[in-house]
Amino acid sequence: MKLFRTLVKTPLAILLAACALLLPALISSRIEQHVFRKQAELLLSQLQSLELRKTSWQEAQTQLTRWGANRHFGKCDQHECSVQIVLTESVFGFLISQNIFVKLDDYFRWRLKLSYDEGPFVRMEQEMLDAYLRTGGHPARIIANIDMRDGTVWSKGFSLRIETYGHPIYWSGNCQLEFGLFADARTVPEFPCDPCDLFYPQLAIHPTYRIGRPGGCTICVKGWTEFTPYADPADVKRLMQLNLSCLTQWRPCTTQAEIMPAAWSQYLAELPPSLHPQ
Repeated sequence: MKLFRTLVKTPLAILLAACALLLPALISSRIEQHVFRKQAELLLSQLQSLELRKTSWQEAQTQLTRWGANRHFGKCDQHECSVQIVLTESVFGFLISQNIFVKLDDYFRWRLKLSYDEGPFVRMEQEMLDAYLRTGGHPARIIANIDMRDGTVWSKGFSLRIETYGHPIYWSGNCQLEFGLFADARTVPEFPCDPCDLFYPQLAIHPTYRIGRPGGCTICVKGWTEFTPYADPADVKRLMQLNLSCLTQWRPCTTQAEIMPAAWSQYLAELPPSLHPQ
């Protein structure tokens, strides 16, 4: 009888110990995600406030000073300058680095003279990532770009990538899987096509911007918007509206309509019904 009680108590003790270790980690992760979301919302609002061909570079610089070490300047002179701001959530940063799991696989591959593309430690990392995503984790990275020409903001862009989990679209079949959800809003100098309505019918309706998705996106879902420096500021602001609650909500976002609702609603409205994505 005493042995039976011991056998029952041991797994229970292990389970309680595991919960005691995991719970603080999950709470800490949720707090960090909310802090990251607040930073992302501030950065996006700053970019939305910069009007192309109107906002001075000095004013833009004043707004962006707070990002400190996250800023990376390109080649700058009195006529042209560019700055990139990168925000990386810690789990995403770990995944894209030469982390301990990758190093362990490399070491044993070398030490034991093994041959494999994906080793046991990287597979372990993938299983841990799947568990993290299933419990509400959202590894993410944001890249913002601002360019100056002759003292004025001339282009801007905001790119968001979230590693998510679910049943995205038709290509996933009946499986739920991990994949990248992308949203990208950026300035382009012009649309190189003549006549535009032949290649991009949207430009016949609104010649200074367009909305779309890539023709091929391997294990990912992506939507993008492009606009010229001459687009109406109200259009630009609408096209740059992103749903950053996808960075923290328990139910993961899996579609363009969720991550970029305003732009994608317009994209579907302008798309012939026969071409609507499944």
